[in-house]
Amino acid sequence: MAQFKNNQFTSDTHDEHSLRVSMCIDGMDTYSGEVEFRADLPDKMQEHLENWDAFRSGLSNEWGEQKGATVLVNLLKDELHEMIIDCRYMLFSMLDEEDLDDVTDSDIRKAYHLDNKIPKRTEGKIELARDMNEKNQFYVDEGSPWALPEADFNEMADKAEELENAVKTQAKEILDVYHANKLLAMERKRGDRLLSRAFKWLVAAWDDDDERLFAFGMVPKSAIWTEGEPEPGVPEWPVHPEAADFAANYLGEGFVELVYSKVTGAVKARLRRRLVDGVADWEIVFDGLPMGGEEHLPFRERDVPPGKWEYEFVSYNAESEPSEPAYATVIVPEEIPA
Repeated sequence: MAQFKNNQFTSDTHDEHSLRVSMCIDGMDTYSGEVEFRADLPDKMQEHLENWDAFRSGLSNEWGEQKGATVLVNLLKDELHEMIIDCRYMLFSMLDEEDLDDVTDSDIRKAYHLDNKIPKRTEGKIELARDMNEKNQFYVDEGSPWALPEADFNEMADKAEELENAVKTQAKEILDVYHANKLLAMERKRGDRLLSRAFKWLVAAWDDDDERLFAFGMVPKSAIWTEGEPEPGVPEWPVHPEAADFAANYLGEGFVELVYSKVTGAVKARLRRRLVDGVADWEIVFDGLPMGGEEHLPFRERDVPPGKWEYEFVSYNAESEPSEPAYATVIVPEEIPA
């Protein structure tokens, strides 16, 4: 029984693509005396397989590093939040214990932002921690009776800097994942072209129903169908996603995650969004989002403004023919003021 249902290379999963390329390279070696490929084709197939494996490994590593960076950011954010609470507790205790006039009490509350809620956004927490430390350091330097333990506030400021650096690292990792995914998609397209060239060469040398095609990871015409009742192969062009295959999720901190699946035969996609008010025009989020195979990582858009957003996903085949659009909505809440 054949390893594959058909010769629609662009519809293979990433694992199937790896297997088919490996088999094709082995077939070229096994039948080197019976069919002579153009001199550079076997070398290019081998080069592609090495690049393909390296890019897949690289993408996996980058994805793992992004997850690790996200975990660290969340951990540091929680730690900084607790430090801010502790320092604010010391300030409230001082105000309760000291007999301050209304003006001084108001000035201290304003200087430390005590009448405002602790911001939910990471940037707001970092800014608040720094402001509180700078104000306390001012009181320490002035020898003010309102100065509080310097070490506690310095530690809070250090944690804020650590969190800021972690956020920068996380942003870099998100970008690295995008670039790694783009490299993989480009290499996949190259591999599909090489497989197509090898298949056409074999058909020209033999015919499209020769059983020796099996050795190359390809399927003779008479073996296209699987055992039992014939069933259609995977369509050559995109299986247009339904609503259930496209979703938008709010991750916090202005990040919206867009998940798309069950898209085969597509080479790129377009993402647009608009506010759900019946008036706003569509805004392009990404035009030319690379696609490849059936394995797609989520796409994450950062700094999405508050509001109820509708996202549109359209995929395109190699002939730039669009699929039917799929839609998903997500609510990005208002930022709590610092």
